[in-house]
Amino acid sequence: MRRTLVALAIALGALACVPLSAQAQATVVAGMLAGKKVSEIIDQLRMTAVNLLAQADNTGNAMISHGANEANVLAQNLSFQFRDRLDQTFDRLGDDEKLLLIEADEMRTTLAQTVDKAYDAKDTLAVDLNRMLDRFPFLRKGFFLQSVRGIAYFPGAANYKLKVTASTLGIDENLQTAVAMSVDGKPIENLEVDQAQQRGQAIITVPNAVISPKFSDADLVLVKAVITFDVERKHGFGPFKWTSKEGPFEVPLTLSLYPRTAATITATARAPVYAWTSAGSMAVSKDTPDRHCSSRCHGEPTRGPNRIEMAVAGGNVLLAGAKRFVGSPSLACTGGGGACGFYGSPNTYITDNATKAVATWDTWSRPTTWTLTTNVEEYKMTSDAPYAGQSMKVLFGQPLSIDYPKGSTVKAISVKTFTKNEYTILAGIADPKEILSYKGQESNAPPTVDRLIYQVNMPDGVQ
Repeated sequence: MRRTLVALAIALGALACVPLSAQAQATVVAGMLAGKKVSEIIDQLRMTAVNLLAQADNTGNAMISHGANEANVLAQNLSFQFRDRLDQTFDRLGDDEKLLLIEADEMRTTLAQTVDKAYDAKDTLAVDLNRMLDRFPFLRKGFFLQSVRGIAYFPGAANYKLKVTASTLGIDENLQTAVAMSVDGKPIENLEVDQAQQRGQAIITVPNAVISPKFSDADLVLVKAVITFDVERKHGFGPFKWTSKEGPFEVPLTLSLYPRTAATITATARAPVYAWTSAGSMAVSKDTPDRHCSSRCHGEPTRGPNRIEMAVAGGNVLLAGAKRFVGSPSLACTGGGGACGFYGSPNTYITDNATKAVATWDTWSRPTTWTLTTNVEEYKMTSDAPYAGQSMKVLFGQPLSIDYPKGSTVKAISVKTFTKNEYTILAGIADPKEILSYKGQESNAPPTVDRLIYQVNMPDGVQ
């Protein structure tokens, strides 16, 4: 055992570009793997995938399912790589193979920590293990699944495409790989697989009819799929040709079916608090005409009507700056001396939704001056307070208008994406998750609101 760890330490020392902390971590992992069978190490990785998938099913978190995909694909790759030595212990492997299993176990630990993490749409678009192939070139000698792209779908009418990269794919007269696929345990009949585009790649067409019934309008749906590879190699030449078969290599995957609902949003702000406050009083005066009677005055023959009106803008409407008349208007004779006593039928009132004050009265005297006085209130901001609008669901690809109380400050949007990602952005500022695009403020909005216009973006890279 000691010799094994010393040899591994020498191998790790060859990784001069790796930081000392990473080397130390690898040494710790090597100590934990020492004595374990290869099959036990792979089973740990596979169980991580099983646990992650169970939690993804329960929570609808596609980041967890993405971690399960990587753990599953890596476990299957390792099973293929070590298929003849699954009972061999870690200590008896070559240095490169030990480093491969160390890195795989470190990946397992990292993937296990994806539980309850929020994620972006781009996190679910592909499974990519090319980094391991770059680190361990010897993996190219056998079947190794490097990546699967196109595993996240949006509702639509077209078929869906999976781009698979593996060491044995492509057109080669001496190397052929048959590809099959099942979804939810059902094989896809007459599966269309194109291996002619690029060496090492296959494009699998998944029929829309297989996927479309499984979508949900509001929730992420995780669909289990299995891609199976059967490899056939031709050896020798002339009369000494023979064929060998490898596989089947079954790779389980989880497809992420995106809902139409992109997120639930709530508008928040510091909203002005308005109240009716005293704005003093308003007065208007009027001179009456000369109605003096000098003879035959019995019955007030010169008696005539008078009227004063005054107005304010707004009335009983809850609109900033609106004014209204309140209380009882007062009418008084403010000029004319003794002539003020010759009047009758005084009447004052407020009308037209509190925008107009009126006084009427009669006089039969020499000219006098009369004044109508009325108290005024203004609807104005007195303070501010937190504001939260109604939560609403927004759909991919649709325009969106968000209303705030007029004059609000610190306008913001709280976003909870269907991917369980929660964050807040200030209104008008670029969305870091690129779900919402700000388009501007609507000029024809109702007078009581500030209306901001957004566009809900389609998920980038999702089919």
